[in-house]
Amino acid sequence: MTAIRRIVDLRHLLSSPVLDQGQRPTCLALATSQVHQASRGSSPLAPDAIVAAVVRSRGTIDGGMYTADVATALLNTGQPELSVWPLQTGLGEVSTPPPNCTNYPWYRADLKNHSLHHVLDDALDDGELAVICIELTEDFYQTDGSDTPVDADSQLCNGYPRHAVVCVGRGVTPQGDDVYLVRNSWGSHWGAGGEAWLTYDYVRQHCYEVNRISRVLPEP
Repeated sequence: MTAIRRIVDLRHLLSSPVLDQGQRPTCLALATSQVHQASRGSSPLAPDAIVAAVVRSRGTIDGGMYTADVATALLNTGQPELSVWPLQTGLGEVSTPPPNCTNYPWYRADLKNHSLHHVLDDALDDGELAVICIELTEDFYQTDGSDTPVDADSQLCNGYPRHAVVCVGRGVTPQGDDVYLVRNSWGSHWGAGGEAWLTYDYVRQHCYEVNRISRVLPEP
């Protein structure tokens, strides 16, 4: 297939490598951290600061995390840099920061969620990354990250697993179809170095929420 023409490519806003959540249900915290970092133009931020705040609030993250909980943690608690609080790789839940972590700056932000797909295009046009919460299809799991984008399921089914990724760009196929570039949190072995294209139909059919940073605190 002829290469996709990139219309918007915002990957330069991320200085962090592709993250790997392992078996932990922390995709929303990882995606939000990257969008937060890009919004303030900072070094990579610590997702486990969000995870710990949610664990302290809810008692557990079994079954995944909710946008409302992540938004509250980001606004009220915030995050230090990733170098101060490295990403946990094991399965255990974390609820307290590493020693001396509170001696470093913590950064807060206001995360707003939207259910309308056009908000994604608005974010990209404004030069901003967005978190998109999506349903996972078999093709999403199996993509090799080539210029053949992951398309929507032809037959809808119930019980799709849910996941959060970062939308980092938009492009157009040789046929003139819109596609979106996403960065996942399954390490660099998924897709093309941790990234893949989704069709417009995939986003329209399987995306149920778009999250944007509306402001960062303190103001840079």
